[in-house]
Amino acid sequence: MPKKAISALIALSLMLSPALASPLQGLNMDPLNDAIQLDLMIDVQGQPWVAWIERNRTTKIDDVWVKRFDGTTWNQVGERINTEPEKSGQTPMLRTGPTGDVWIGWTEQRGDGDIFEVKHWNGDTWEYNLDQRQGIDLTNAARSRSLAVEPDGSPTITWSEIIKTGIKLEIKHWNGDIWERTDSLGLSPKKMASESVLLISANGKRTVVWTEGNGADSNLWVKVKQPGKDWEILGNTPLNVRQNVYITPPSMTLDGAGRPVVAWPEEIKDGLPNIFVKRWDGEKWLALGGSLNVHPERWAQKPSVAVDQRGRVWAAWAEEAEDHRTLYVKVWDGKKWNLLRSFINMDASHDAHSPVLKAAPDGKLFLAWIEGSLKNHQVYVTELQ
Repeated sequence: MPKKAISALIALSLMLSPALASPLQGLNMDPLNDAIQLDLMIDVQGQPWVAWIERNRTTKIDDVWVKRFDGTTWNQVGERINTEPEKSGQTPMLRTGPTGDVWIGWTEQRGDGDIFEVKHWNGDTWEYNLDQRQGIDLTNAARSRSLAVEPDGSPTITWSEIIKTGIKLEIKHWNGDIWERTDSLGLSPKKMASESVLLISANGKRTVVWTEGNGADSNLWVKVKQPGKDWEILGNTPLNVRQNVYITPPSMTLDGAGRPVVAWPEEIKDGLPNIFVKRWDGEKWLALGGSLNVHPERWAQKPSVAVDQRGRVWAAWAEEAEDHRTLYVKVWDGKKWNLLRSFINMDASHDAHSPVLKAAPDGKLFLAWIEGSLKNHQVYVTELQ
């Protein structure tokens, strides 16, 4: 191993929880398979779960898997998640709520469209209800969706679907029999409302962030709905620094007071996105500095934002170089962003992407990401000290 890679691995190990980092190993079902996408969740006991897409090198099918950490080791949760053996999965979403109910959502490819599926973990197996499948009408297959868990343990989704004039954004709740539409969120039926993130607080408050516009000319909006009240837009103007620009999917978390903190990639020039973060102070949106990019001239993607028990805001993202992506983590100290270290990759020559940050109730902060060489990426999860 090159000296630079050894130094990076040693430096990374100094930041990590001994239980998770001795040694830090990939979680792939087969280390020769290629991990593509992932999601991270913290359960009510404060332990991390990870769901990911792994391309089977033999079948060439993208399989969905879940593992959880028990404080000592990682254990597989149930069998392969995909509902049909020959269909590939995409965009896994792993969620829980106050009751401890765990749900996973993902899409499976069907002909010209995608089918959105969900399963519920009952402690022994993943329960599947065919009636919960969404997107059967392939002419109106959902283009983006988000999953959250209600205080009573039932699932709710945001749903973007093509209509004649644009893309509408709705909220649907599983009432035990059907997905019941409860709200419509888009500001204009003539624009595309998509790339949403839904968070549901323990008291039932709903917070949604989404992009709306016409592709390269889009804006970022946040709405909040307190139980028994109407939806309220937070702020009179969009979150983005420059209005009507190219924006890729945002990340959102809630601080200790239940107020949203949002990170997103926004075009700064000629289609080049940098990462920005804002938080709601109860009256207005506050920008946390300017661009977070370590290299502003590089394409930044897939940010993740978290708030720890001390109220500090953390952000993780990837920046593209010519032949690989590099992972970065910064923490906001109240005045400026501080780089955790020069880069997070265990090997500087590896391609690293898709970071997810999650804060546990006991103050721990976990990071999941994908890293590896061409067509051989591994899933990693660790606790940041």
